[in-house]
Amino acid sequence: LLLVIARLAWKGAPKAPPPTPPAQWELPYSHPAGLAFDGESFWIPDWFSQTIYVHERQGLRAARTVHLPGEVPGAAAFAAGALWTSSGKRLVKHMLDAKLTVLSSAQDAHGQTVGMAYDGLYLWTCDAKTGRLHKRILDADLTEVAGYRYPGTRPAALAYDGKTLWSVDAGSRDLIEHDIADPEKIRRRIPLSAYRDGDWKPVGLAFDGIRFWTAAENIPKADRLGRVFMHPVDLRHSSGGGK
Repeated sequence: LLLVIARLAWKGAPKAPPPTPPAQWELPYSHPAGLAFDGESFWIPDWFSQTIYVHERQGLRAARTVHLPGEVPGAAAFAAGALWTSSGKRLVKHMLDAKLTVLSSAQDAHGQTVGMAYDGLYLWTCDAKTGRLHKRILDADLTEVAGYRYPGTRPAALAYDGKTLWSVDAGSRDLIEHDIADPEKIRRRIPLSAYRDGDWKPVGLAFDGIRFWTAAENIPKADRLGRVFMHPVDLRHSSGGGK
């Protein structure tokens, strides 16, 4: 009798809901290289067309485009009232006008910057070549005041959530929360299901105050349109943890 009751209870137990897939949007171009959020819109550089696309937050409609003929734009971030982009071995500061007029340009001593984030005081950058994080002040040369070994596999993008530094690791396909006092220490790793099958390569990361978003380039087919993923888990509060 107890066995029958147990079987009935097991059959009647509600099944756990399947994990919520990330929301995703197809981009009207194939080669996104970064992602920045200005509080209202997402700004995505496309390196192939040398263009910044400004997308509305709701629906991701491309509401504005700005061609940058003198750049091959990569990582992007807003800092101190300007848009900063990486372009080859240079870091470029743009005025927030209709043409994104160049205000200054600094040599990037560490090679191609793939990620960029501003914490209100310092501009953080990362490069995939040396696998390091760079903490910079906003002077004319973007002087590095500290450098750190990247604790993941292959850094792809950076974001700041108002309290701490995050990165996307293109090797492990994780979202990584860093200890901002010592970014070599990992506070939390979160697997990103959007990248599980290996078809997409993360190239940009942004935090909109509630959720994290990533921009992605397709790996198998270079001419396939890019994507933006909104990751469904609320990540505002750290759970702590180690490596």
